[in-house]
Amino acid sequence: DQHRPRLTDNPATISQLDEDYFEIEPPRPPSYDSDVNIQRLYYQDAGAVSNQVEYEKSTSAGIGLKFATRSFGITLRTDQTEYKYDKQYRFNSDNDSYSRVGLVLGTKLGPALVGVNFNLQNRQSDITHDIWKCTVNSQTHYLYYGDHSAPTEHTNTNTPENCYRIKSTYKSSFLKPTLGVIIPFGSFMVLAATHEPQVKASFERDNKSESNFSCTVSGDFGDSKACDSEPAKTIYGVQLNFNFLENFSTKFAYDVGKITKLPAEQTFEGLENLNTDIKGQMAGVEFLKTIGVSAGSREFSAGSLTYRKRFANLNLKFFGGWNLSYNEILIKDNSGRQFEIKYPSLSYNAKFNLTGRRCDVWEGNVLKACDN
Repeated sequence: DQHRPRLTDNPATISQLDEDYFEIEPPRPPSYDSDVNIQRLYYQDAGAVSNQVEYEKSTSAGIGLKFATRSFGITLRTDQTEYKYDKQYRFNSDNDSYSRVGLVLGTKLGPALVGVNFNLQNRQSDITHDIWKCTVNSQTHYLYYGDHSAPTEHTNTNTPENCYRIKSTYKSSFLKPTLGVIIPFGSFMVLAATHEPQVKASFERDNKSESNFSCTVSGDFGDSKACDSEPAKTIYGVQLNFNFLENFSTKFAYDVGKITKLPAEQTFEGLENLNTDIKGQMAGVEFLKTIGVSAGSREFSAGSLTYRKRFANLNLKFFGGWNLSYNEILIKDNSGRQFEIKYPSLSYNAKFNLTGRRCDVWEGNVLKACDN
């Protein structure tokens, strides 16, 4: 969007900002789903029947922030999902959190914009079991009733005291950079690409957890924990802009990409990622340089799951930039089972001149370099 440049998932977009930039995606309304199948490589270690667990319901929410000046920025994003009630009565819940903190750097290099996002990602799974740790006659006992009930529902002459469900926590942290490039051909056509290299990660069990998870792998340089790998991902895209009228413009975008195929033992879910294709398309119109409407879809995979996201956006440029969206995500696993998430979202971005580096990067619809 040359009329109001934004910082997107392509880190090269930071180099086109015309002044200081702030964006917030407030906490969206929680989405609720039932009969959710989740696969994790540590579930069986934590006591599940297998690494695949079916929960009765789940609740998801998230929030995002971005702050940037031209060539430098910080991004934050966190998503939280709570899965409740394992149908095989091993887990009472799994509180799954996924946070990302990114340092974005960018510059103009010849006719191109280039950028990199050094993204520190943290995943944590807090599992609450259906096993109770209690005191009975001054001795510690572990109690399991084969359901989600509490000891108070099974009172007898030896009533358990000081009871609590045992917990297991699994953590993973890794740094994953994203490289981006944008090559504009005037205002009509823009080519773009991003690449994320493959990185290794490991899930470590919290020392307070009452299970014995180990993913140690022996190698030529000693033992290391490397039971999870984040696959490499490359995306290429093109956007066509038609600005023939002063107060009316249209744009069309299309991208394709690939995710590296990994064996089951190297994935977060413990399943082979069968679908490695990425593709997306978008079409939009803008009126009076202040009101924009767009719609599109994207298909991609994460582990063994395939996602198809459809979205519709309304962009308003009054007192900053407002982006109201409605999203539908269809999720399908390797067995063909699927479920759908539908939710609205809202984001707001504002421009200001805090650092004194204001510059019209797209002056005359031609990309130029800025001295400050």
